[in-house]
Parts: sequence; structure tokens; C-alpha cells
Amino acid sequence: MTTFQIKCFLAVADTLNFTKAAQQLFIAQSSLSRNIFNLEKEIGLTLLNRNKKTVRLTPAGSILYEEFTKTLNQIEQAIQKASATITGSDRMAIGILETQRTANYLPQAVNQLRAEYPNISATFQRGTFKQLRDWLAADEIDLAITLGFDLPDYQASMDVSCQSFIRSLPICALSRLHPLAEQQSITFEDLKNDTLVTIGPEVSSCGYEGMILLCQLHGFEPKDIITTYSLESSMLILENNNCFSIIDENSNFVNNPALRCIPISTGNTLNVVAIWKNNSSQPYVSHLVSLLTQTAKK
Repeated sequence: MTTFQIKCFLAVADTLNFTKAAQQLFIAQSSLSRNIFNLEKEIGLTLLNRNKKTVRLTPAGSILYEEFTKTLNQIEQAIQKASATITGSDRMAIGILETQRTANYLPQAVNQLRAEYPNISATFQRGTFKQLRDWLAADEIDLAITLGFDLPDYQASMDVSCQSFIRSLPICALSRLHPLAEQQSITFEDLKNDTLVTIGPEVSSCGYEGMILLCQLHGFEPKDIITTYSLESSMLILENNNCFSIIDENSNFVNNPALRCIPISTGNTLNVVAIWKNNSSQPYVSHLVSLLTQTAKK
């Protein structure tokens, strides 16, 4: 079976007309018929029912029409990725969740990638949960580095892959002026009368719902809830009010002198993940993800 035989079959299946299919492929109709005959003979299936007036797909033909279409698209994408490795114009755009610290893993991984492939140029930009999803959907970035709970919001609109590479413990962020700020550890019982600051559902539905559920699992509904569009806004609110938020320890919240970040047990970790499109035309994405994973383990 050859890719040209498959293309011949798909052309007839699209047009249901041998003459038009032959014209599309710029071949003689006899050559088209011979290629489809050889394909059917090789796989042992009748793909088309034809007579002098009509052409129809058989049930087997309908199934293979869908599968062959996917296969040819995958082959074309693979060739594009392979070709990109030798064009000398490789560019990779990486989006990083605002407030995430990257010095502990990203420079090492990117420098290793550049050492292996000197032609690569990388650009970086920070964004909110929603901005990263929008940028990836529009192919403005090739890779998003974010928190794992946001993955379902990506999957709702894109076919993506995800790799976790840092396990980050949850911490409770409070203003230094908060009455609980001097405690060495904190529980949800301590927080049940406080105002919760969390990212809004329009920014990360899973992030918002997960935060509310976390409080409910510990026996209370938040007294008040302040929702924000960005983590930077959350940080600003926390600096100036007696309220709380649950963040991950890899966040630069922990470096803010106006905040006190205290360990809290939630029963879960907040994973830092890399997310990319499965049909990405950037050939080096998966290799960079592997390097991120290796770097984070050191």
C-alpha cells in the first residue's frame, strides 16, 4: 500500500466521481482506477461500490476514509516537523504562568536545547491562566508552563499533551499584618472566618472550583470570596487586606516581603506542568519538555 494509492481513494471518496478525482490528481482515469483496484486487492476489502452512473462508499470504505485522512495529515505534519529541523529558522515561543519561578529549571533546559540545536531561538512571555490558553490556541506560543489543575480548560478546546515536571507543595499566603501571620503552621480551621482570594472562574474554572471544593472538604464555606483576573492582582489584594489564598510554593509569592507564606496540609500537591498542542508544527517542543523534566529532577 502506498500513500499515492491512499490519495487516489480519498480523491474519489471526496468527489464520488472518477473523472473529477483524476483531474484533481492530474493523472489518467485508468491510472486512478488501477491504483484503487490494487489498494482494494492488497487490503482485501471493497471500498467503493460503482456502476456506470454512481459511486458510493462501502461501510469499510467509510471507515477507512476517516482513518486514512487522519493518517495522511499525521504524515504531512511529521514531514513538516522533520523539515523544520534543518531549515535554520527554528523559533520557539514559551508562555509562562505569571508569578511562577523559572530560574530553578527553565534556563538550564533552554541552554541545553540550544547547545544541541544552535539554530533555535526562544522567546518568553508571562500571562494569566486564560492568556496562556488563548495564546496556545492561536499558535502564538508553542508551549505553556502552568499549573496542572488548569489542564481540563485546555482540553475543552484543544487536543493537547501534558507533562508534569515539578511537584509543588501548597502554602497559605497572608498579609504580614494578618493575625495568623506569626504562626509556624496553619490549618483550614484557622481560616474558616476569613475572606478567600482566588482566581475567577472565567480565568480558570477548575482553579476556582478546586479552591471552593478544598474549603468544603475541610468543613466550611468561605465567609467571603474575592475573585481576580490575575495572580498578580491576588497578590496585591493579599498585601493590603486580612484575607488568604492557597498557592504553590514555586510561586514568587514566597519572595514577597509583604506576605507571609505558611505551610498548609491539603492532601494534594500543585503540579507545575508543560502543555502543548499535539499537532504543533514546532519540532523541538517534546524534546524541551524532556529536558525540563530532567532538569527539575536534579
